[in-house]
Amino acid sequence: MIVVSSQDLRRAPRRDFRVPVEIVDHHRGRRLVGRSVEVSSLGMFIETAQRFEGGQLVTVKFPSPNHQYELCLTGEVVRNDDDEGDLGGVAVEFFGVDAWVRSELAAYVAAGHRRPTLTLAPPPT
Repeated sequence: MIVVSSQDLRRAPRRDFRVPVEIVDHHRGRRLVGRSVEVSSLGMFIETAQRFEGGQLVTVKFPSPNHQYELCLTGEVVRNDDDEGDLGGVAVEFFGVDAWVRSELAAYVAAGHRRPTLTLAPPPT
């Protein structure tokens, strides 16, 4: 018998990624601070004391894994988790992400612990 956990059913693999994150709440016009927990090529889980509505549009600003760029990605709140960490948290699914950013995030996740940082190349000209 094969048992599959809910984590195995995720659409994209994730990797721990703990950096300060600014969350721009477009619905209420506020800027909040959180801390990322994990990232994938499709989204991010952010530890925050603030609660968001499902489907809410947010912009997430955070340093790239190599800290050479600030990424500013728009996404949709797909889950609130009051039991995650000390603060609770929110899952954001990114959309409209440039292909080069998405592929570099995927490479960072795929590298696991073999490659400690991610080098983001500038977009093709």
